[in-house]
Amino acid sequence: MKRKIVVQKEIIWGQIPCEDINVDLEKISQNIISKLIGYDFEDRNYYRDIKLDFQKDNDKINKYFDNEFRKQKWPSLVPINSIGNVHVFLEGTYKRNHIDPYNYSESPNMSALIIIKGSGELVIEHSDYKQENSFSQFSFNQGDYFIFNSDLNYFTSKNTNREQYTQLLINNYELI
Repeated sequence: MKRKIVVQKEIIWGQIPCEDINVDLEKISQNIISKLIGYDFEDRNYYRDIKLDFQKDNDKINKYFDNEFRKQKWPSLVPINSIGNVHVFLEGTYKRNHIDPYNYSESPNMSALIIIKGSGELVIEHSDYKQENSFSQFSFNQGDYFIFNSDLNYFTSKNTNREQYTQLLINNYELI
């Protein structure tokens, strides 16, 4: 008897150990906000994604994730791109995933959603033929992360804090 797993969906979550890996979320926040000011959003950019350059603190997060995957003997995570999202009062994400409908072959395998600022709820859908409307719901706070298959639809709740924007860092990965 032989076996081949053809579809595997997973959600991995936790808290970034900022002090242990020497990550400053405020620097990432400043990078997102500085890119947002005067950012020229394309017509196809329905989600108001802000393309980010990899910077030192983001790179440390990527290395942390890859090291944790290797400890579990999972495939390596190779960063493809990094984007930021900023949600003002009463704004959240639309339902989305990270598959590029214009270029499937260049779409990522896994995506990481990292909460840089704010709090709220994250809903990740993982329906299949037996569980048509299956989803998982998570509360999130600053420093939390969620790694999941890039083809899973997700959305965040509206930002209910008038005093602070919700800032998300989204890193997309290829599995090797």
